[in-house]
Amino acid sequence: MTFKELQKLFPDASFKTWHRHHNGLGWVKNTATVDNTAFIGPNAIVFGKSIVGPRVKIYGQASISGKAQIHADAEVFGHARICGFAHIGRMAKVSGYQDIFAYEWISPLVVLE
Repeated sequence: MTFKELQKLFPDASFKTWHRHHNGLGWVKNTATVDNTAFIGPNAIVFGKSIVGPRVKIYGQASISGKAQIHADAEVFGHARICGFAHIGRMAKVSGYQDIFAYEWISPLVVLE
């Protein structure tokens, strides 16, 4: 995703408020926390006050927002959207067009497609 494409989604986006994650070059808003070992693919976005843990993989068109927490070794990909206070457990996989939101908890080792 280019910066212009990001600005279509977030018109107030600037290089002061967003940055590319060094591992995968996906966009991360400065309000989110992403572990250095996480992979954020080039078309994925992480924003809000979300937390992405160690060795997590976010790729495809996936987005993480709100106060969502993605725990170690989980994968979120495809067009999946994780938002609100959702928790994706350790080693869980969420893909396709899944929308996980509010206070949902996806247990470790669960695969949602």
